Amino acid sequence: MTANISGSGICSNCTPPCSTCSGTVVNCTSCAQSNISLFLESNGSCVSSTFCPNHTYPNTTTFVCTVCSSPCLSCTTVSACLNCVTGYSLISANNTCSTTCPSGQLAQVINNSSFCTLCTYPCLSCNSSLTLCTSCS
Repeated sequence: MTANISGSGICSNCTPPCSTCSGTVVNCTSCAQSNISLFLESNGSCVSSTFCPNHTYPNTTTFVCTVCSSPCLSCTTVSACLNCVTGYSLISANNTCSTTCPSGQLAQVINNSSFCTLCTYPCLSCNSSLTLCTSCS
């Protein structure tokens, strides 16, 4: 593809992996697709799905690294979180982040990410440990 380089009036080929570009030949506005899907970052570069930056996910419809809803650190869709920013825990039942866990769950940190985890049976609710019951079944 070609791009009109800003101010010069000269059309030049975009540099791969850009499919289209604007301003310069390396400022992609879309990415060329081949056997490996490439996704457009907000800075105008093309990356594979595993390299979309934090707070974004590889949108397979638009082929853009799309921003997750806050407070997701990473996500699979705009609102389906995989993990959360500091101060929030993942509620796996609905893939959302919250500052508090639902009743019967306790925030547990695993690999620097916080997840709401069910209290151990027979606890209906727990405090400071999954096995330290505050109420029993």
